[in-house]
Amino acid sequence: MIDYGHRKVRANDFIKTKGRVADKLKNVRSKNAPDHELLVIQELDGKYPGWDSPKRITTSGRTHNRATYKGKERTFDTAKEGLIWLVEQMVRDGKHLVDTEKKLEIAASQKRKYLARSPMELFSSSKHLADDANNFAKLPYGWFLNVNLSNKAKFEVLARLSWVVNIKFPEEWDWVGMALT
Repeated sequence: MIDYGHRKVRANDFIKTKGRVADKLKNVRSKNAPDHELLVIQELDGKYPGWDSPKRITTSGRTHNRATYKGKERTFDTAKEGLIWLVEQMVRDGKHLVDTEKKLEIAASQKRKYLARSPMELFSSSKHLADDANNFAKLPYGWFLNVNLSNKAKFEVLARLSWVVNIKFPEEWDWVGMALT
């Protein structure tokens, strides 16, 4: 039992409820309804903060790296964490430019999107990838980032996004110490 002051809830009930909302999200995605998907995501965010945090998988193949953005330097255990941090910084500083959809389309690759307003939109050609939170990261201002990428592709995403938000490499941002595979 978990005591929430005025009511007691069994931990199992919490899991079942969270599971039901997550199932609702899968159903909305299968019906290709991005507006409803956003509502379900907001419900999950409100009731279960961190629901979309990827599960940590420990492997010996981690790629440690150092990311620098406008004089701020951070070290990360994985290239994915460094990518997410750098993209968050770029989106925050260039939010007015990132909202320019045409520039994002130009910056996107022909085969896949890197930034989108929902996981379903991010993985429009491979819908099953939208069901796994390990494939994307939720960013500020309602954006989702594709993190299901090789390190070389991650760097390409950073380069494309830096063009969109008009931030120069390597003067204003850098991503060092990773093996480009």
